[in-house]
Amino acid sequence: PVDLAQARAEKLAAMTDPWCELEDEQVLANVDTETWAVLELKKSEGSEADSALHVDGKGDELYSFPDAGSWVSLVVSLDFSGNLLECLESMPAMWLRNLSLANNPL
Repeated sequence: PVDLAQARAEKLAAMTDPWCELEDEQVLANVDTETWAVLELKKSEGSEADSALHVDGKGDELYSFPDAGSWVSLVVSLDFSGNLLECLESMPAMWLRNLSLANNPL
């Protein structure tokens, strides 16, 4: 049997942090000037992004983390507030700058 926790830890360890080589001032400048495409899960609408992406799943009555598909490697911001999430074990490894999980029965 596959040890999911170990597989997840190995996948996370293999991911590189895109911000680790930047000085704090450069990180803040990038955050202030960049724009993020938006993917709305409920409407299945959004940008065909090839760069930073915000995923809006607010109030979508999600019981578990949705299939991430190709957007998982682009996402920098997730809003899954106001859902029915009880755990996050199905959530893939991601580098996030913003994560909103308010009002979930975690």
